[in-house]
Amino acid sequence: MTLRKLLTHWYIWPWFPLIGIPVFWVFPREIAVPVYLVGTGWSVLEFVAWWRAERHPVRSGPEALVGQTARVVEANADGTGWVSLRGELWRARFATPPRIDDLVRVTAVERTTLVVE
Repeated sequence: MTLRKLLTHWYIWPWFPLIGIPVFWVFPREIAVPVYLVGTGWSVLEFVAWWRAERHPVRSGPEALVGQTARVVEANADGTGWVSLRGELWRARFATPPRIDDLVRVTAVERTTLVVE
């Protein structure tokens, strides 16, 4: 994580510690301190969640399907069939013909066909 990338997201985490200071002008100390500490704690949790999310690359499209587990819906003798993955039906090509309801792992995606084993 570079400093430049961190500074481009400065608006995510310090909002309450800076804006929360006027809480002390409006409310008595017995109310202002807990409100300020809760808001600051929330800001820290928000920052930690953002930091963890930034460390992982975005996976979308066909490459997000590789490695997922699918359930066999239909298997033909020629090594093709259909699998259910994330609630969707996909055309599949099998290395060895599985039985219906077997769990298979996606190894590759070729256009709209999943290669599974």
